[in-house]
Amino acid sequence: MQTWSFSRQAIVKIGRLEDTDVFIADPHVSRLHAELRYEDGAWHLVSLGRHGVWLDDRQMTEPLKRLEHGETFQLGPGGPLLEFLEFESAGQSDSQKARTTISLDFVDLADLDVDRQMTDEQVKQIAEEETFRMLIQKAQDLRKKREPPS
Repeated sequence: MQTWSFSRQAIVKIGRLEDTDVFIADPHVSRLHAELRYEDGAWHLVSLGRHGVWLDDRQMTEPLKRLEHGETFQLGPGGPLLEFLEFESAGQSDSQKARTTISLDFVDLADLDVDRQMTDEQVKQIAEEETFRMLIQKAQDLRKKREPPS
């Protein structure tokens, strides 16, 4: 799990670009996938990515969606799940009450389990092919040519 916090920031950019406020290195995430915007005293979600934002297993269709405390959304149909949490401190003006924490839940990483037996069989099959043996021999020959004479 990873958490980001933002105070008095009107726009929070979420994506795969390293200069976004919430950087997520995931192939399901677009370079600029979504934004959180603080407007009219509330946070709103804007979908910007090619694969969209998903709420309750359905793609978000409205251009702007008001977020409630504890609400979750997913970046793309197979992407990471984010939970929106909003905290307010007493004695702050309306414009200062925007303190948001976004939690990234990596629940979907279980889908990335590797079938070790199948992988080993595929590696063995490739290693037994004549083309692979020829490539190994060529690599050894090139190494010998680059070695300085003794």
